[in-house]
Amino acid sequence: IESQIEGSIDRDEVVQLMKDLQAFRSFSGEEANAMRFLAGWMEERGVETELIDVADEPGRPDLVARIRGSGGGTSLMLNGHLDIDPVALNYPGDPWACYEENGAIFGHGLVNMKSGVASLAAATVAVSRAGATLRGDLLATGVVGELQGGVGAYDLVQRSIGADYTIVCEPSGMDVRTIHSGAIQMLI
Repeated sequence: IESQIEGSIDRDEVVQLMKDLQAFRSFSGEEANAMRFLAGWMEERGVETELIDVADEPGRPDLVARIRGSGGGTSLMLNGHLDIDPVALNYPGDPWACYEENGAIFGHGLVNMKSGVASLAAATVAVSRAGATLRGDLLATGVVGELQGGVGAYDLVQRSIGADYTIVCEPSGMDVRTIHSGAIQMLI
């Protein structure tokens, strides 16, 4: 089944998805249109999707896409955020001009983290296209508010939407990390 899944990935389709996602100026609080686009993209390719508004912020949805398993297996979540960093003052050229050069794709928001979101969406669609029989569920989640301390991810946890294992598809130069940084703020 692994070769069938791999064969179900269309590089041009994934590149176009990255470019389409990059075009959205999805700064924190402005992710809804990008999230709706991504949900539609996955639905058009046969994956069950649901948009769920973050509890404290109506109109600001997280995406939960799911391939249901037959039961008895562990579940896996692929996760990424669609809010992007502010554009740096010294950004070279037009940040919204997405382009390819020497096999790489450039454009504001791709590294943090629309390329990761495109990869998790494409992987989920490939599993669906291959007709893989899974025992556990495969979830693909797009969340809002990573730059606000993870409000979208926190909301999913509060709703008990999760999996046995999670891979956050933040681009890392293929350096797999099994830890995550955190922060705590205190007023003394």
